[in-house]
Parts: sequence; structure tokens; C-alpha cells
Amino acid sequence: MHKIQLIPATLDHAKDLAQNLRKEDLQELHATNILSPAQILRDAVLHSDIAITGMVNDRPVFMFGVRKSSELFNKAAPWMLGSDDLLDYQVEFLKRCRPIVQHMRTPYKFLENYVDTRNKTSIKWLKWLGFKIHQSAPFGFNGEPFHRFTMEGKKYV
Repeated sequence: MHKIQLIPATLDHAKDLAQNLRKEDLQELHATNILSPAQILRDAVLHSDIAITGMVNDRPVFMFGVRKSSELFNKAAPWMLGSDDLLDYQVEFLKRCRPIVQHMRTPYKFLENYVDTRNKTSIKWLKWLGFKIHQSAPFGFNGEPFHRFTMEGKKYV
């Protein structure tokens, strides 16, 4: 089995991954955005403070990063989208993602974003990483239930 190579995300990675996203990630994007998955990933690469691609055999398996959401309150929104191929590399992914998330926390006072309640795998992963999962509430275009997830920044803990 090939190892995951973590490299800076590019617009080509965004375009390729957008064509192979997990069903749960697609549902989440469609519930909250009018943009296409390719446009969403493109914007994430262009506007994130950190944007990383997990590559296997020159194919993007997942992308993640963090994007400042409030200058005034020093808040940022972590994000991650993946393909079904991520399941084949989940053990290595889990070993490598926790230190990266800890690094991503460092410059911010607070991390927060939203996850679709149907995205059970992502919710489980977020809990494992140490995010607090809040009660679900209506969110998105049609008021689908989403959980807010949060974590204090590392230098503020």
C-alpha cells in the first residue's frame, strides 16, 4: 500500500478532488453553497492560511486547511473534504492529522465551523480530534440540521 504524501494544495488538486468527493461531503456542500464543489475547493485553496492535499499515487485523496473567519476575534474555520479512497488510508490519515490540527490551532484564539448531521464519519473524526460538537440546529439553504464544532486555539488554552 502506498503512503499518503502531504503537500501544499494547488488548484489542480482542487479540480481533481471535486470530481471524486465522498457522498457525505457533497451533501454538506450542496446544503450550504450555491457554488460547485470545484469552485468551493478553488476558493479554499486561494483563501486559506493553510491548505494541504493528501496525495496517493499522484491523486488527491483529501484536502484540508484553515481559513481566517474573523480578524477582529482571531477566529478561523478548519475544513476538510475527501474522496472515498480516504477509507483505504484511514489509519495513516488518523496518525498524521492530529499533529497537523494542533499546528493549525496555534495562531488563532478560536476554531469553529459546521458539519452536516448526516456526515457521521466526519463527526466521529472531529470528536476524536478534540473538537466540541454542539447541539444540531437548522443551517444552510433548506434549514438542514448541522452541528457547530469548536476548539480553542492552542496558545489560548
